[in-house]
Amino acid sequence: QALSSKPALTFTLGVGLPWLVAITCVAPFWGVMEFLPDVCTCTFHRTLGRPYTTILHGTTFGLGLATIAIFYLLIHRKLGKVSRALSVHQGRRGSRRKDGNFRRVTTMCLAMFLAYLGCYLPFCLVHLLGKIAPASPLVQTAVGNLTWLSTCLNPLLYAGMNPQFRRAYRDLFCGR
Repeated sequence: QALSSKPALTFTLGVGLPWLVAITCVAPFWGVMEFLPDVCTCTFHRTLGRPYTTILHGTTFGLGLATIAIFYLLIHRKLGKVSRALSVHQGRRGSRRKDGNFRRVTTMCLAMFLAYLGCYLPFCLVHLLGKIAPASPLVQTAVGNLTWLSTCLNPLLYAGMNPQFRRAYRDLFCGR
């Protein structure tokens, strides 16, 4: 057996569990879904789904944000421990290069977190405040498309902030 069962289980849970949670959260709302031809999307009916859809939007945004924050903090903590252990092993307090790498990874994690926040917060606010101040179809479309921007920003942030990614992209596009 080349692949142990623990990584396979971790992978299965890592992929399957979020889908299961998402489907479980949305399943009770299938009856209040509607198609909006102005923005060419399916969404929850503005009045039939209240207040549950408002709670769902707030909860899922909060869970997503909290999950990202927790994992990036765990990455930051682990990198700090590794950096300190490496410094102790090498018998020095830490080189500028290693500290620079640690700062670069920390900055990249913060940028990814802020990109998620900046791309999803407008969408969440438009939908949470929809009953108080309904948004125009143009605004709904704009904030909906902004949520997709987050996934487009990830490779750009990685490429811009990581020398190995920059080199790989340069080699790919410049044919080196």
